[in-house]
Amino acid sequence: MGRPTVAEVTKRLRDTSGIVSQTNTDELWGELKEVFEGSRLCLIAGDCAETFFENTRLAVSKKQDVLKAMSDVMAEESGLPVTYIGRMAGQYSKPRSQAMETRQGSTLPSYLGDGINDQAFTKEARIPDPGRMWQMYQQSLLTHGWLKSEPHNQNAFIGHEALLLEYEDALVRECAEGWYSSSANFLWVGDRTRYLGSAHIEFLKNLRNPLGIKVGPNTSATELVEIIRYLNPENLGGRVTLMLRLGREHFSDLAANLVDAVLDASLSVVWMVDPMHGNTRRNDNGDKIRVIEDIEEETKAFCSLMSARNIRGAGLHLEVSGSVVGEILSIKDIESGTIPNQSLVDPRLDPAQAVDLARLFSSQLSHHV
Repeated sequence: MGRPTVAEVTKRLRDTSGIVSQTNTDELWGELKEVFEGSRLCLIAGDCAETFFENTRLAVSKKQDVLKAMSDVMAEESGLPVTYIGRMAGQYSKPRSQAMETRQGSTLPSYLGDGINDQAFTKEARIPDPGRMWQMYQQSLLTHGWLKSEPHNQNAFIGHEALLLEYEDALVRECAEGWYSSSANFLWVGDRTRYLGSAHIEFLKNLRNPLGIKVGPNTSATELVEIIRYLNPENLGGRVTLMLRLGREHFSDLAANLVDAVLDASLSVVWMVDPMHGNTRRNDNGDKIRVIEDIEEETKAFCSLMSARNIRGAGLHLEVSGSVVGEILSIKDIESGTIPNQSLVDPRLDPAQAVDLARLFSSQLSHHV
């Protein structure tokens, strides 16, 4: 039996009840409005890219435990309640910097996430398979169900990058106020698809979900202001979250200009930092590495800038594992010749590293307030 077509799979997805409800999504928007007003913090964390193989109840429970531990630390240090959003139940597609991958002289299309193709390095595995969108939906539905079953996570807010538009469009549902995405409560546009006129911006603009914008080092302040206005013409609090991912090296040079442009335009946004995506290096073998000191320094720089502009930094967006993976090391470890473990896509924080970073962020907020 051949692979299903995109049209066949999306028709099937349109006939489903979806994954999240409008009521649940409206609850998140309400909490993000409190984040915008400064009476609450926000945490977004989870895998860089979920996999079908690793999507088990135990694995989800471990990631949930890490999010809970991080949010508890943030609440204790800051004295504020914390909303946490699992980077789960939909993060099955991933943009790649290179369209092709070469190993031992053989070149094949890159792995784009389990929702599109397979990580195995074979010609057959790397062919996009529309049937994987249905698997993606089923796995996401399972994950969300497991999250809701946790006694301390009844809201079970989830979010992911709205990258695979065929999948996203098929899970849009009508409501009294218009349209909302039932694939996740919170959707964001990535650094590669964040530009006026992109299909991803056009898709997101009509949804009632709260939205995120990744802000990378190539972001134009003028265009960022225009994008925010386009996505949030009524300038509603909690509607748009900006996630700065500028990198330790460039943060001081770039962030102030971007922040000032948004403030000068009097735009209502939630300010968060993603101190991971801008701090990816390559070792001598060409492998991706991240250094914990880089991540910590960008976090500190963010908190300092927010304080200087009399803004409360709202939270963290992190790639975190529920298990000890050893993918992110210290400068000292790397200088001593220790080789970090390689992740499927991007290096993730261990649980202990994640909790420590949550504590650092919250203590920096308290220091600067």
